[in-house]
Amino acid sequence: MISLQDESAGTLSNYFDISFDGNDTTLTISSTENGYDNTTIVLEDTKLEGMNDSTTGNLSDNEVEIVINTLYDEGALIITDDATTDVTSSTASLDDPTL
Repeated sequence: MISLQDESAGTLSNYFDISFDGNDTTLTISSTENGYDNTTIVLEDTKLEGMNDSTTGNLSDNEVEIVINTLYDEGALIITDDATTDVTSSTASLDDPTL
């Protein structure tokens, strides 16, 4: 679980850097807004919904917002004020090709 510090409505994308190299999607998540304490997740052979067909490199701010909203809507991103929330109840699968 990654805990974001000082996050508020409308700032969630400031914690995410998302890029696509033509094959893999890389999500870099910082626990502080625009900070350096990062966790990197590489989704091999995966292009997330919300990315334009021609997207390579870093996503635009608009694409990041769409990807975050899609992950949240699909249950793959859980947002809570309580750091002790049980996240094992998520029904989304990272293997789901619609994400």
